[in-house]
Amino acid sequence: MRGPIAIDDLTGFRVDYSALKKQWDGAWTLDPDKRNPQDLIRARSEVGKLDHPRPESADVFTATNITLEDGLTPIMCENGAPLLTEGPLNGAGL
Repeated sequence: MRGPIAIDDLTGFRVDYSALKKQWDGAWTLDPDKRNPQDLIRARSEVGKLDHPRPESADVFTATNITLEDGLTPIMCENGAPLLTEGPLNGAGL
């Protein structure tokens, strides 16, 4: 006569209850998986914290109008506006 029957949590098969082993995550199975050693690594606390930390300032980009090789004539769009109008002069220096 067989002993008590149980269901393997991983496979769903009926197995002998006495053959089941508990896996690290609490599942009862015939062939439990070993826990990955990387799961047990804990992060170290940060050393050398600043007393008054300040966020990094935003990046500032400046642009000038695109000019031809002579350095004087800006490249114009079809509507007559300069191709690039952003920057410290905002297109006003043309």
